[in-house]
Amino acid sequence: MTLQHTAKIFVSTLTLPSKNEVVDRFLHPDRSAQREPGSRWCIDESLSSSDLYVYLKARFGPPNGAFMAVRAPHSNNFIQWHFTLKSGKYFVDFVGLNTRTEVWIQGYQNLSIVDWTALVRAMKEDFAEFGPQMKKVRGALEKWKLFSNPYKRLERLVSKYKKELEAIDIDSLQWPQEPDGIPGIVNPGQHKPTADIKEYLGKFTDLSETVWRAVELSTSLRLIAPIWGESFVNFFIFLTAKPQIKNDSRLFEDFLRKEIDIRLKLLPINCVGIEDKFDVKAEAIKAFLSVMAERNDLLHGNVRPEKITFETVYFDGTIPLFVEPHGLTKVSLLNSLKGIEPSKTMENMRAVEQFIAYILSCLSEDMKKEIDFCLQQRDLGWRQEAGRVGVLFPDYVVDAFLR
Repeated sequence: MTLQHTAKIFVSTLTLPSKNEVVDRFLHPDRSAQREPGSRWCIDESLSSSDLYVYLKARFGPPNGAFMAVRAPHSNNFIQWHFTLKSGKYFVDFVGLNTRTEVWIQGYQNLSIVDWTALVRAMKEDFAEFGPQMKKVRGALEKWKLFSNPYKRLERLVSKYKKELEAIDIDSLQWPQEPDGIPGIVNPGQHKPTADIKEYLGKFTDLSETVWRAVELSTSLRLIAPIWGESFVNFFIFLTAKPQIKNDSRLFEDFLRKEIDIRLKLLPINCVGIEDKFDVKAEAIKAFLSVMAERNDLLHGNVRPEKITFETVYFDGTIPLFVEPHGLTKVSLLNSLKGIEPSKTMENMRAVEQFIAYILSCLSEDMKKEIDFCLQQRDLGWRQEAGRVGVLFPDYVVDAFLR
């Protein structure tokens, strides 16, 4: 059987089965004479899942499928909605899963894409017959926009880099012993094997890669950790700004664009939930602002030799005279970490973490729980009409393929 030429009739004959039919079909499938093989299709971009749901609800009422009986009253479900209909003697299921929407049709085996295209076209044409009802259903829906939590995204990146940098532990690295040399002019005719030189070069190469990875990680953290801290401030403002600030786009944008120290001073004035113990002169805030200042030097490529010098050298004309031992390891590797030492980078990380903890500690207990919960979510929902932020889905997605 095909739907290529009969899709319009098929759609028009869709009806609601009785509740007993729906239940009996799943509880006692062996008793059903309609358990014939059929076809399954995952809806593609040719039909919006939301449009399909609105159409089905406008025409047939709330979802009536058997899976609705086990659906929990929240969005953390494997199957979100399920309509069971009939066309003639055959059952037709529309199943809204977490990651896709499927159509199951019994009795119609091996339907082709041409058949499914005809079915979609027929349903879209039928939208016009239920226009007022669809408008009413759509009007009752809450419109939310999903957005990625910038704070959480940066936190995960910072955490990953920090863990990798800690694993390197520069201070515990074993530096290779440079091999001895015997100049021919001192001991003519004497030659030593080169195995120790090759071993040294191999260890030096491995160590060089490790140190340069530390350079990359430490530099990245010096740049990203302060941005992570600032993203916390901006996210905090987004969640807690007073209505008269949040509802005035000019005031809100002006607040966000102020220098970071000014934003912090304005938190008790422009935000809700902050208790009197908040002190902009607290050590945690001072340390964070210091980290921000260092970040600006790196971000803008500011040249401050007094902060990044690593050695003193004298010249007698064009002859360099080094004060300290000048081995290959030090010249090539150790000096590359000057100004971005991992130990100092870890101090900066702790400063940002303590700053965030301090701000949260200045909130009322209820507000603290709400803010902390939102901070830990990967994705959030935004309902612009109501100015509401919500957690719409868990951080994990459950999927399966039903057969």
